[in-house]
Amino acid sequence: PFLVLVPLLLLPNRKKVVRGTLMTLALLSVMLISGCNTAELEDKNFPIEVAVDETRDFGAEWLNEESGGNRMVDYNHLKVIILSRAFLEDEDGMEEFLNLLEEKNEVPRNTYVVAAEDAGAILELGEEMGESVGSYLEEYLENVSEVEKKAYPTLGMLYQEKENQTETLLIPFVEESDGKPKVERYYVWKRGAAAGTVDGETALLYFFTANQLEEYTLIPAEGHYVRLFASRNEISFSGSGEERQIVVDAYCSGEVLYQREREALTEGELETQIEAYMNEMAETVRMWQDIDVTNSYKKLGGYQRDWYAGYLEDASGYEGDMNIVYNVHITWVNL
Repeated sequence: PFLVLVPLLLLPNRKKVVRGTLMTLALLSVMLISGCNTAELEDKNFPIEVAVDETRDFGAEWLNEESGGNRMVDYNHLKVIILSRAFLEDEDGMEEFLNLLEEKNEVPRNTYVVAAEDAGAILELGEEMGESVGSYLEEYLENVSEVEKKAYPTLGMLYQEKENQTETLLIPFVEESDGKPKVERYYVWKRGAAAGTVDGETALLYFFTANQLEEYTLIPAEGHYVRLFASRNEISFSGSGEERQIVVDAYCSGEVLYQREREALTEGELETQIEAYMNEMAETVRMWQDIDVTNSYKKLGGYQRDWYAGYLEDASGYEGDMNIVYNVHITWVNL
């Protein structure tokens, strides 16, 4: 058995629409078992990543487009779709894209979705790396990142949000660093629409709140390094009118990694500093970017039906109506 990597291909008569590293599988043993013959496999291309850049004439033909000779495209091995920022922010283009893929049902729903300033440029990093960008990103998302892999958006999750419009998802924003893809910030997909980027520090608070972080290392005050882990965080709602609150009770274990001996804080003082750190970050991104790092709207229907009913027609004012409050409860392992 062997793999043959096929050079980067461009779909004909498109403006930077879809580019992918395509591989042809020629597995004699599999062919004998499955009944596929050599000609059938040679007539297909198997992409493991696809890049979609900005376009106004995105066409339905790209699935199964002839990409070289008479080859058909089989997307069953696709690992990652890279979407450019411009394409993410093209509401009509994204709607057509998602509708097309869901209707054709040829791309696996568990394919990861990432964002980039220039999707094609990220894809081309594979030529220098000597390995597929799709495989590299899949390895990072599933085995390297401290974030649980279930937290990373997939194509199926975007389908769901297109219909339900209840969640705030963070899509990894991939950039080049030392010739390799790197994730240091995230693109926000809020209730089925693009909502800009947040930095990695904000993203960590989001994933911690959702209990999707193996461990959360932070600096709540100068000279103090803390690791939080085994989180069991809960979200609730309180107040009424203009005093509505999203309340996060953060239950976790904690370890002090470093603090100056002369400036050492007690358990209670550390918790107060951590609460202040989380509250300031959450309120800043809510006020200035209209983003809720607690992803609380998805819970509203189950916990506050009257509030939810008021936002059914138009949820655009939700973040502006809420205040976010973190209450931190830490079981310390070394204090």
